[in-house]
Amino acid sequence: MLDLGKTFDFSFFFGIIYVYPPVASVTGRKPTVERLWVLLWYYVYMKRVYVYIDSFNLYYGALKPNPSYKWLNVEKLILALLPKTGYKIEKIKFCTARVSASDFDLDKPVRQNIYFRALATIQNLEFVWGKYKAKPIRIQITKDVKIQGKTFEEKGTDVNVAVHMVNDGYRDKYDVVVLVSNDSDIAEALKIVRNELDKEIWLINPGLDSPTTKSLSQYSNEVRKLRFSNIKDSQFPGILIDTTGTFHKPKTW
Repeated sequence: MLDLGKTFDFSFFFGIIYVYPPVASVTGRKPTVERLWVLLWYYVYMKRVYVYIDSFNLYYGALKPNPSYKWLNVEKLILALLPKTGYKIEKIKFCTARVSASDFDLDKPVRQNIYFRALATIQNLEFVWGKYKAKPIRIQITKDVKIQGKTFEEKGTDVNVAVHMVNDGYRDKYDVVVLVSNDSDIAEALKIVRNELDKEIWLINPGLDSPTTKSLSQYSNEVRKLRFSNIKDSQFPGILIDTTGTFHKPKTW
């Protein structure tokens, strides 16, 4: 779809066309003008995509049941689900929280940090941080006996997804939203993005065994259900390199 409302300096292209007339090179490459029109098409017709990932929804829906495939390259995953042409991922917002060690798994934060390091190798990925908080619980053992313990829960991930999605939309950062979540709490934000901001919405349900929430799908232009093959085919290499050095996929999860 041609969108001349985007901020774009056409004079750059027409100036080059004037300076370099449309002649083919001796090497047989395409004429200058044809190459320039391809570049012009890329900037004007490509839809700008922002991806919002509810990491805990993704984890419990697809990765926890398949621990061997937690080494997930989310950019590769999204690219496999979008059309091959016409869409360009400008930003991936990975909404998450840092987990705490538990008595039976002291290395949990270590493994998570290694995965965060892998995600940080994706150039256009941004972390949006929530909180991981302890919650006291009481368990009734018998009529007269109770035990007290604690469990952990993430806080703020769904709120961060909703706030960033609406804020970025109002600032016209994107043409297309890709939402990776099946959390009905995000429905009102999705409604605003669709009905008030008139943005295109792609919903990806990360629950391999969960039906897609209707409160989300009703506002979506396209709905995709994540499959096991999607996560299997979208893994990072076992060894990665960043500015700090070389690091490896954890041996166990």
